[in-house]
Amino acid sequence: MVSEQLVKATQVVTSEWHECVERDYDAATGRVEYTRFIEPDNELIDVYKEQQRSAIEIIESCKAICKQLIADGHVVYADNRIAGLLHDCGDWEQLELKVE
Repeated sequence: MVSEQLVKATQVVTSEWHECVERDYDAATGRVEYTRFIEPDNELIDVYKEQQRSAIEIIESCKAICKQLIADGHVVYADNRIAGLLHDCGDWEQLELKVE
């Protein structure tokens, strides 16, 4: 068995957010400290899925393109043997999609 892990650094953008304020008491100074930060209204995984394709979705799209190229009579395209590329696109599964 061979296992691969892919990582892609990307960004998602949302205009739906809210400001949060956390309050902590600092015993050393005897003061209340405030920390402000912004959080999206939606779960980041949902925002990501709306704006990006996962690796498995990209592989599935490539698979569909390979099938169409073969149906159109192409054997080699862009220096790639289409049947081999189609074969390589098979049998992938997504075990986890993590967005942080």
